[in-house]
Amino acid sequence: MSAQLLGLSASDIAARPRAPRFGEAPGCVKVGHYRRDMPVTMARMMENALDWEHLPSLHSSSFSTIELIDSGPWGWRASAEVAGGNGTAERGQVIELLLDTQQHCWVTTILAGVGEGNQIHTQAVTLDAENIQVQVDFYVPDTGLQDEVRKQYGEALSAIYRQLYDEDESMMARRQHEMQAWQDFRRGGADEVEKDLGSVDAVEAALPLIVPFRGGRFKLDWKNDRFTIFSVRCPHMLGPLDDAPVVDGAVTCPWHGYRFDVRTGACNGHPGLSLETPPEVTVTDPGGRVVLRRSSF
Repeated sequence: MSAQLLGLSASDIAARPRAPRFGEAPGCVKVGHYRRDMPVTMARMMENALDWEHLPSLHSSSFSTIELIDSGPWGWRASAEVAGGNGTAERGQVIELLLDTQQHCWVTTILAGVGEGNQIHTQAVTLDAENIQVQVDFYVPDTGLQDEVRKQYGEALSAIYRQLYDEDESMMARRQHEMQAWQDFRRGGADEVEKDLGSVDAVEAALPLIVPFRGGRFKLDWKNDRFTIFSVRCPHMLGPLDDAPVVDGAVTCPWHGYRFDVRTGACNGHPGLSLETPPEVTVTDPGGRVVLRRSSF
């Protein structure tokens, strides 16, 4: 999909301002409001606002695809396809998000396509060091909608955003936890050289097994008559690979769709990314115990 398919040109988009007009929506009428407290920091919320890439992976019920047009500290613009569409331009959207990092607010506008002219104005407020509140106002083009229709429109948008923030909150809270765990380890966590997991029989009965080791987390399993192990922390934004199925020797991050070879750790399409090097798995003899040892690589 391209912006041109929706009646816009590159010059149309490039000429648009890059500063949000928060609280101003000329030609629109406010149809609803949504408010939510979330156990995440403001840093995670600002990071999430700029993260266009997660939309089709984390919010698959709302978006099928997304293609970046332009981005920067000011926000981003992208063309997307609404989930359930048939790939035609009528199911597409061109979306713009303009961010004010000082005031912690942003305006999301549908520039073309499904919902054209709709604006979502979001303000994030710090409650304390680890909690914020988001306040969201929904605006639609003022076409003389009756009060009841406005109410229904607002309720529908609130329901959509409730689900989106359910999914976003889970991602932001998990990333915050992973970052804290890694920082704690770096500040003086035990530098394990090896870890005894128990007897071979006990370990095999528990597989697949998530094992913490030296500040990381690794998934241990048995494939092709041998133990296999790989990191379950995506190096892109610390996404969880714990439950990601291994398909054709690779796992896909549920947050952004990055795909990793579990044998080499390499990321398909992103050569600068790779999974953390896993520990070596050995079976002691005599004794028959499974032991993780710090990798020599």
